[in-house]
Amino acid sequence: MADLTPEETIAILTANRTGQLGPYLSGLVAQQLLMGILLTQCFHYFHMFPKDSWLWNKSLVLFLLVSGVWQAACSFEMLWSVFVSGYGDILDYNHTHATWWLSPASTALVACASQSFFLTRCWRVTRNWLVLILGGTGILVSTTAGITVTSSVFKVVLFTRHTEPIVKIPVYVWLVASSLTDVGISTFLIIHLRKSSTGFNSTDSVIRSLLKVTLETCGLTTVIVLLDFIIYATTGDQHIAHFAFQFIMGKVYAHSVLYTLNARINMRAILARTSGVAQSGSGDRSPSANRTFGMFRKTTPADTYNLSQIQVRTQVDQHIDGGRPSEEDKDGSRAPPPAFERTKQISLVTSHTLAADGGSVESFEDRDASSTSELRREQRRAAAV
Repeated sequence: MADLTPEETIAILTANRTGQLGPYLSGLVAQQLLMGILLTQCFHYFHMFPKDSWLWNKSLVLFLLVSGVWQAACSFEMLWSVFVSGYGDILDYNHTHATWWLSPASTALVACASQSFFLTRCWRVTRNWLVLILGGTGILVSTTAGITVTSSVFKVVLFTRHTEPIVKIPVYVWLVASSLTDVGISTFLIIHLRKSSTGFNSTDSVIRSLLKVTLETCGLTTVIVLLDFIIYATTGDQHIAHFAFQFIMGKVYAHSVLYTLNARINMRAILARTSGVAQSGSGDRSPSANRTFGMFRKTTPADTYNLSQIQVRTQVDQHIDGGRPSEEDKDGSRAPPPAFERTKQISLVTSHTLAADGGSVESFEDRDASSTSELRREQRRAAAV
């Protein structure tokens, strides 16, 4: 397509000012607002989960935070260049800058990190190689297409040429591959979680919470990507309404990861209410103490909300005659008096191990070793008497 004359360019861009500047301004302002929410989420995460691994969770959150700041800075420059330094200059608006060229690539990289996070969760749950291969292929294709979009807009430069095939085709591939990957990962994860019922009310409540979080996060990203694709494919030649969704795609992906990580707090609260893990049945209601195997210790945010292991505790009462029997006791003429009867509680712990992000569910049983050994000592002492 040959370059338009300045007069033709001005005529095209001024024919529909609302359709050109409205979505442009709305998308950039919305991204700035979402940046504030992202900062709050990151602060909340680092405060409440200081013991999370730097190898995966913390490094991912740090990358999303740095990427979010970069995108916010680019958005500010794009606003400044159009509404301050280039105010009223339609030709300057038509000549895009590097911050606009880099927007698709940065969004694709953020989406790649977020989708990899959810794919890892899906792999931990299903252990299905087909899911891993298909999801990895979708992430690779969408990321490559997003970077290709940046290369294409760098070549065309002019805003009025953003609907040419050199830009349009990689945009289609990018958005379709991203939406299909989101739908596939969330579908596999939801199907498997629905089949993971354990019979324990507390664990099943957490699984239901995981299902809700999965629908809210993956569903939102899918809707945003699909809206961007549909509007661009149907009305991209008339206006740029799709920019209202494209500019916030990166932030929505970042929010989905942070929301999932921080949702572990709510899952811990659900578990505490339904199974009484921390203090239920112990008689202690102090918020600063946590009952664990008969010991009290002060809790930290990581201790209180870490869901790397979910425990459902069942207490079994055993009655032991801890006093010295009388002569009547020896010949079995009467039962031991209540004063000599002592109760020993054995904690039978059923643990449902979830990945740090709320992934796979496994079950095993263990006993409170300290309680068991103490019970045996009591039994030996009673037998010796």
